[in-house]
Amino acid sequence: MSKGKIFFTINLVLCLAMIIPGVYAQSDSEQVEKAGKKPDSFENSAGKKSDSDNDSSKYQKMQNHYKIKWENAVKAIELDNENVNLLMEAGNVGQLLGKRREALNYYKKAVKLILADTQADKKEAVNLQRNIIYLYLRMDNINMAVVEYKNLCLIEPDNMELIKEFAEFLKLHGYPERAFEEYKKILDRNPDDLVVIDQIMQLQSSGYITKEQIDPYINKNKKN
Repeated sequence: MSKGKIFFTINLVLCLAMIIPGVYAQSDSEQVEKAGKKPDSFENSAGKKSDSDNDSSKYQKMQNHYKIKWENAVKAIELDNENVNLLMEAGNVGQLLGKRREALNYYKKAVKLILADTQADKKEAVNLQRNIIYLYLRMDNINMAVVEYKNLCLIEPDNMELIKEFAEFLKLHGYPERAFEEYKKILDRNPDDLVVIDQIMQLQSSGYITKEQIDPYINKNKKN
């Protein structure tokens, strides 16, 4: 894996982690911080000892706290399985507990319900879709991350920044030809996007696409 690829993936994961909607109430976040743990996931800590018995006790309390929240959320969903807030809560807490597949299912159902509601804020669906991508990256499932990135772009098909983001992701994860197809969508809207032109020229110089493929876009820019 190249340095650029590693840098992009790390930054993408950090960005996705930062925007997870409503994962922690303020009090929860503060308690986890005091326990000496970041509020990301408890899944990799089973059987590990903290630096002190005190830290271990605090950590165990926080783990139990989220387990109870998980159980309550799952029970509530059984009674109201189309409640988006409950599905988001279950996804968020499931992610903390390392229940990634369960979290994915809850997030996906929440996205589907939001998109089906003409009155709902689609930005919420965008944030949840980013959570889905983040989880697939954590699971080292790049193929599914690509599929869900495509779904993210379909939520806001006119958002060129999302498409540019997707193209960069494709390029750095072994899909240069597909990245070119996404860059073309941007240049069809904005032929003067010099950043994108530079990107397709890099793809051509690396041998992923031909000069004939990029010439129409380069020449169009020169004419303008």
